[in-house]
Amino acid sequence: MSEKKHVRWLLDELPRLREQNLITAETENVLREHYAVRLTPGVNYFMLALGILGVALIGGGIILIFNYNWDMLGQAQQIGVSFLPLLLGLAVSLFTLIRGKSQLWREASAILTAAGGAVAVALLSQIYQLNGSLSDYMMLVLITSLPLIFIFDSIGLATLYSFGMFSLLEFGSPEWLRLLILAGIAVWLIMHLRKQSACRVYARYLSLPVVFYLSIQYAGHGCAPLMLFTIAALFLLLGCELQDEGETFWRNPWFPASFLLLTVMLAIGAEANNLLRTGPEYHRVLGGGRPPDLIERLVRFWCVESLFLIGLAWMLVRNFMKKKRDVFRVMIPLLMLFVAFGYVFRSVPETGFVCRVGMNCFMGAFGISLICAGIRKGSLLVFNQGMLLCTVLFTLRFLSADLGLVVRGIGMIAAGLIIIGSNVYLTRKNRSGKEAGHETK
Repeated sequence: MSEKKHVRWLLDELPRLREQNLITAETENVLREHYAVRLTPGVNYFMLALGILGVALIGGGIILIFNYNWDMLGQAQQIGVSFLPLLLGLAVSLFTLIRGKSQLWREASAILTAAGGAVAVALLSQIYQLNGSLSDYMMLVLITSLPLIFIFDSIGLATLYSFGMFSLLEFGSPEWLRLLILAGIAVWLIMHLRKQSACRVYARYLSLPVVFYLSIQYAGHGCAPLMLFTIAALFLLLGCELQDEGETFWRNPWFPASFLLLTVMLAIGAEANNLLRTGPEYHRVLGGGRPPDLIERLVRFWCVESLFLIGLAWMLVRNFMKKKRDVFRVMIPLLMLFVAFGYVFRSVPETGFVCRVGMNCFMGAFGISLICAGIRKGSLLVFNQGMLLCTVLFTLRFLSADLGLVVRGIGMIAAGLIIIGSNVYLTRKNRSGKEAGHETK
């Protein structure tokens, strides 16, 4: 709110500055166009959530009322009642589109129409005793909901759609339908990840479960670590780009999510000898025992993994061309080269031990580099990221050592005191630097 007040003050000052010949008319127009974008109202997510909750409660109440009297209705009446929620949703949707209502109306229209369609399909299947699975039902609901997401540009329905995709896991749904459902939400996310979109921050959050679904669906058995490392590296670099653009912590979910994923993967790699080795079923495929479904999984895995690798390569080349050389942009390529080495030579018996030692060394070097960078820049965020890596590594090595409980307890207390003391010291150092800067001015 304070930023908008400052922008309004500046826009009010522009005519006065032009009258005093401090700026030209052309400069005034350029500044007005530049700062007017920041006055564009964003999405009120609180009111949006309340509206979605209200629509859900109304729909649930209507369903309960009809369910109570369902057996007393004839077949024709049951069919008519089945279409009532859908007709209500269509009526509200037409009213919203014709009158050009607000985003809250658009959200309610999209969700009400999609829910009406889902209810109609469920009730008609029950009336006519149609056989079908949950996967078939959810597939039909998702496909019919997809056009509504684009027509109403609905955030709420897109969220329900994204989490509804998880119901398709481990079911024998046609592959082309899964790709269609995934491509639909991917196009919507790409449209809103642009800087001009008012929903770009929410789209960043919503992209996380979509990528998580993609990794579960196509990682396969034994290939998940390679894909997870690639996803963590790609989104960590994307998060660094958002940080460079001045995005705050809560507006940049890619950075903390990918950093935590990378920390978990490094911790697992520091303990497991066979993290990057494929499972026995893939050795049978490569060695001559050919289950067709496993071969298809390998093909699907590499198709999806190639997309992530292309995105990662594009980010690395982009950072190289722009000469960005911070800790993350230097360590991430080294990590991916090491992961690629471990995956290529996964069949060599000694590779597991080499990868485990390498993960420990890399985790320690990464953490120390971030700590040094945080102290040099005076950034508590970067400093604590390095402390997190070092603390996790210290905990893994300390707990796996042959030490007594007393020694372990003393070590953990010492580690906690170091973290607290270093944060207090860096905070005071930053405050002293700011005060010295103000006195110099």
